[in-house]
Amino acid sequence: MLKILKISFIRCRIKIPHQPFLLDFIQFSVLSLILGRLIFIAVFGV
Repeated sequence: MLKILKISFIRCRIKIPHQPFLLDFIQFSVLSLILGRLIFIAVFGV
């Protein structure tokens, strides 16, 4: 399952080279989610 997702993600990256902002937006949103969770854990100790 993970391999299929990875292959489709790579295909999407190859398919839309003229839209790098979309990939940056996805990476930024994922990073902000992870950072937000880490900060929440650090502050509230949950």
